[in-house]
Amino acid sequence: MNTIFSSAALVLEHVKNYSNNTKKYGNYPNLSPLKQDTVSFSASKTKNSDKSTENKTGWEIIRGEKNDPDNIEKNSVKLMRLIQKNKNWEDAMSYDCAEAYLKQGDFHLYLENGKPKSAVQFEGDTVQLILGEKRNGIPDLKYLSVIKEHTKDYKMNEYKKAMLDTVDDADEFKKRLGKPINEASSEDILYTAGMLEKRDEKDGLLILSSFGQPNHNEKNLYKYLSWELLGIDENELLKDVKEIKGDAFFSHNVKTAGKIEHIGGRAFFPTENDFDFGNLKSIGGDAYMEGYNTETCGNLQSVGGTCYISKGNDKLKQELNLKGIKTYENECYW
Repeated sequence: MNTIFSSAALVLEHVKNYSNNTKKYGNYPNLSPLKQDTVSFSASKTKNSDKSTENKTGWEIIRGEKNDPDNIEKNSVKLMRLIQKNKNWEDAMSYDCAEAYLKQGDFHLYLENGKPKSAVQFEGDTVQLILGEKRNGIPDLKYLSVIKEHTKDYKMNEYKKAMLDTVDDADEFKKRLGKPINEASSEDILYTAGMLEKRDEKDGLLILSSFGQPNHNEKNLYKYLSWELLGIDENELLKDVKEIKGDAFFSHNVKTAGKIEHIGGRAFFPTENDFDFGNLKSIGGDAYMEGYNTETCGNLQSVGGTCYISKGNDKLKQELNLKGIKTYENECYW
């Protein structure tokens, strides 16, 4: 389970109830006038009536039911409307969802010019949820630093501590790199991440021992650190790579295998977009393509293990089977 949303079970139940009530009650005759005015989609899109947050940069603390029981409805409306100012979050925050959060505890929003960039939800003095601007991702390093300072006196589990420590991990990575990221070559960066094996003297292309996020290494360094958080384009990082001797984990940001001809271990392909196999001819271990939309495997000729594909992708299955590649249809993503 994604640790970022480990406390969301109660919220999901409220969202389910919200959806059911919409169908059952229509105009919500069972709700107070305040709720009736705000839970509808059109009302939720109205301008935030709290002028104090319109251009605010800093933390806005919305008290939960325990700390402000008399204003649970007012505070739920405020939370709903502030959340909906972020286009990536707006569809996730109904009135019932906001109220569900505040029934658990306080909700802290970090605003820039009145718009939410990150959030922390509490249960008592314990951090239950850390939310990034992209809703289902880790906050950018800039905001992780702000959150880490803001929550230093609160309790949280080891996973959330590790997430906030990504700020220090990024600093350590940059220190080891020894130069600004925008001045570093792909070879410099991959070497620092412990993934570079050598540069081929004949063609000048790179050979990697493995590939993944900078947290994928034998010492398990930088648990939450990603290329995206560091501001590094994975497609640029891989453009001069011709072989990966071990496992390869391609994130959703990777669009093509490019010049890579061989992956010696397992290969995990993106599940959220079409993927161009480029020059890739062979995979030594299993290949994971669940959720992979493209109906062709390009130049791929052999897979040493099993190729796991989405159920129903008949064209890809047929092409792989014609090449003698064993397939297994799966309904879930890796």
